Formats: sequence, structure tokens, C-alpha cells
Amino acid sequence: MSRNDLILLQKRVLFLQPKTSKMVQLKEYLEKNNYELIHWNQPNPYRFKEDLLKVNANFILVDIAIFKDLMYRNRVLEAIKCYSSIGHVIFLTHEVDCSILVAAKSCKATAYLLKPSKEYEVLISLELAGVRKENSSSPEYNLAHGYTYNCDKKILFRTGKEICLSKNGHALLSLLVANRGCTVSFEQLIYHIWNHDHSLSSLRSLVYRINLQVHAPIIDNVKGIGYRIKQ
Repeated sequence: MSRNDLILLQKRVLFLQPKTSKMVQLKEYLEKNNYELIHWNQPNPYRFKEDLLKVNANFILVDIAIFKDLMYRNRVLEAIKCYSSIGHVIFLTHEVDCSILVAAKSCKATAYLLKPSKEYEVLISLELAGVRKENSSSPEYNLAHGYTYNCDKKILFRTGKEICLSKNGHALLSLLVANRGCTVSFEQLIYHIWNHDHSLSSLRSLVYRINLQVHAPIIDNVKGIGYRIKQ
């Protein structure tokens, strides 16, 4: 994996569906088109939010067939609703049901596909969602406490005043901003900044210095996992 591979994780897809031969075919098809597909057969509804954070997926394919009961469905959907503000949700179902349509709408689903859907239809839905995200992107992103980061110019500023960061500070911030809304693991950050040549303590020190320099934390520590940019 190169450093450039870590900059954006938008090709990672979480697939919530019972394991079938069709699912295996779709997985192989998407991987041939440079998508990393992670399959969950029966996610734990009580840990789903936490587990979803660890995956760092930017797309979720949700097969309604995984919802065996109403309580289970509601817990999973609540987590997906939170996720939909940072990624894309695509629903798959055998039939058009009013309750499912309402659930898809509440999760701000990007697409709603009727099964059996062909592999290329799923791929097109993913590609179109990615295009919409790219077209709506801006080189400047608003962070917590009134700070703004310009990814093109590698400049952090607040109320028009630039905050000078080190080269490593910008490397850290640019990766976190590129993956805003997601947690970037300690290992990914260390590799991106130092190519595995430093320890976790070096990373913690760098984050501490940045948060101290801006006088108000803009980087959150996700215990045991990594860091994410505060928005």
C-alpha cells in the first residue's frame, strides 16, 4: 500500500447482507473495479455504531433481508442514520414496501435498488454517489472552533489569520481532513507521516502540539483506534 492509497478511503464498501452465491459474485465484481468490499452477515446491533466507526467505510450496501425483527432493524438503522451524514447508503430489497421506503428516506439513502440487481447496477450506483461527492467537494473545510483548512494550499487559518504548522503537522491534518467524519487508525497515520519509522508516542506528541498550538482541540482521540478531525 502506498501513501497515496491512504489519502482517501472512498472506495471501501461495507456490505450488510446474508452470505449467498450472488453476494460472492458481487464482491468479486466490485473488487475487480477497485472497490474494497467488507461483508457483515449479522452485525451486532448493540455494538454496531462502534464497529461501523472502526471499518471506515464510505459506502454501505444494506440488504433489507438482514433485518429479522423490528427491534434489531431499528437499532441498526439508527447507526446508519448517523453514518449517512458522512457517507453513502444504498438499499437493496426484493420488494417495494412502504416501511422500507420510509427507512431508506430516514437514512438519506443515495440509491434504492430492487433485487435481483445486476452487478453493474450496484457499481453504477457507487460510481454516481462518488461523483456527486467529488462535485460537491471544496478545497476548504470548516473545522471546530472557527478554524478552516485549505487542502490545496495546506493552510490552516482562523478569522483570516494563518496558523503555522510543521510539515508533519500538515501531513497529519490533510489526511484527517480528507477522511473527515471517519476515524483514521494510528497505523495509517504513522505510515502516512513517517513511513512506519516512528512510534505511537511520536504521533501522540504531534497531535498534542497541534491541539496546543490552536488553543482549542481540533483533533479527537478515538480510544484504541485512531484520530479524527473535529467538525
